[in-house]
Amino acid sequence: PVGIQNKTEVVKQDVFETPFIKSNSTVICVGVELDVALANNVNEKVIWSLGNGETSTDKNLTIAYLEPGKYEIYATGVKSGLKSNFIEITVNPKPEGTFSVTEKLENGSIPVVYFKAASLGEKNYQWTINDGTSSSGENFSHTFTKERDYEVALLVSNKYGCIGSSHQLFTQETEFNLLAPNTFSPNGDGINDFWKIRQFAAESFAGYE
Repeated sequence: PVGIQNKTEVVKQDVFETPFIKSNSTVICVGVELDVALANNVNEKVIWSLGNGETSTDKNLTIAYLEPGKYEIYATGVKSGLKSNFIEITVNPKPEGTFSVTEKLENGSIPVVYFKAASLGEKNYQWTINDGTSSSGENFSHTFTKERDYEVALLVSNKYGCIGSSHQLFTQETEFNLLAPNTFSPNGDGINDFWKIRQFAAESFAGYE
């Protein structure tokens, strides 16, 4: 018939690419941030599955896990439903970095402060005090001689290389003097031949008496 024309409508369909993801690491410590990103140009938004029941819609992902374990991360296209590759993340435990402080009087009058790490059996311990003192091991003791505030810090690392740390302020409220002389002359003349810390009355050494 005259005046009738056939019309063909072209429907354009979106073509989606399967997401491919990559991460800057696959082994981390509790609390350490992990970066995961799309490695290809995906023309749609994605939803990240983090392996711990949580999801994210960020374009690129930064996450820190708070519990040790193994987690599988993948991305899913919002429109296409296409799933990316899976990346398994191993999260290693972090040692406890806190410590206890106990003060005691030794030999009746010498104030000794004992520090003990809360996390025992770890690989390395490093203690520092801002008077220049340092030590290693699960615990140590120290006598503070000056009336002032001291910062005591502990850094603990475990077999995975994960680190825990903390610091505390310790206040020495009074001056303490070991009463140790700064010179001696062990020449047998009976004067200053023995060196003795007067607070340790039972101990004497050649050089002062």
